[in-house]
Amino acid sequence: MAVDHEAARRAGISRRWRAHSGATPRGGSPPPLRELPPNDQRHADEQAFLSAVTTRPNELGGIRSYLSPGDFADPLHQQLYRCLTALHHRGEPIDPITVLWEAQHRGVLASTTPETVLTTCARSGNDPDYWATRILDHALLSTTAASAEHIKLAVDDPTMTPQQLITVCRRALRDLTAVRLRRHHAHQRPPAPPLRSSRPPTQRSVTRPPPRIAPVNPFGPSYSAPRAPTSSSSR
Repeated sequence: MAVDHEAARRAGISRRWRAHSGATPRGGSPPPLRELPPNDQRHADEQAFLSAVTTRPNELGGIRSYLSPGDFADPLHQQLYRCLTALHHRGEPIDPITVLWEAQHRGVLASTTPETVLTTCARSGNDPDYWATRILDHALLSTTAASAEHIKLAVDDPTMTPQQLITVCRRALRDLTAVRLRRHHAHQRPPAPPLRSSRPPTQRSVTRPPPRIAPVNPFGPSYSAPRAPTSSSSR
């Protein structure tokens, strides 16, 4: 009887914790997120980056390795960053006018005005790499909040099985890890080479020895000292 009771208990546990095929959450997508409040500072940082990288487009080659359009919170800024990277990839000149042309070609002007694009990409003296890392910092914070929200909603769901809960947590942490790795890569970038000056190189000053000055004869140039008497003249 004890053996039958133990077998029945194991069968009940197996039915309760049975594995699901694929161990994916129902619906195939994570739970919906609450809409985060707008961040004015993040919007200003994104606009500062776009204006800075339009002024110094040569730095796009390194920035593209760690900054993606999904790191931008503003949809317009995402599209303008795609325009900038497309122009840089094709080797075309980058300025506010060419960015506006690319935005029109991609249909971005359907949701904004040309004046807004020109104002956003206006030239400035900011450092693009600094503002790119600022955007990544904002993206890291928002991704952390989103991952925590996904995990919390999954934990609070009483119908979620352990396998489904593990899958939701892995997906949430995978997205967070991807942003963290790109932020680490931004820190590990080598410093940019110094800008070459347009002025011609100056010649190095060579230290030369002072000229040798002949001694001055105080009795005049034609004066010569008398010779000492010889033995023949003394006789």
